[in-house]
Amino acid sequence: MDYRHRWMTRNHALGARWDATPHYPDLPGAPHHVHEGSEENVYPRHPMHLRDVLDTAKRLAREMESEENRELVMERAVPTL
Repeated sequence: MDYRHRWMTRNHALGARWDATPHYPDLPGAPHHVHEGSEENVYPRHPMHLRDVLDTAKRLAREMESEENRELVMERAVPTL
């Protein structure tokens, strides 16, 4: 099974990329792996079907949105001079 699924953030940065390209043969479960946040952050992963990717991307987007909202709340809570 050959695949490449990519999720990009709102700022066009890599959120995650799941693929089965055999360029990390020493990882457990190779060739399946994920790049998280950057091309350099590579972790073993089970095969990802498109439905898994969509579910994961939705969850990550909710988490990022929640973090962005917390940051906005913190920025508003800090008095400006």
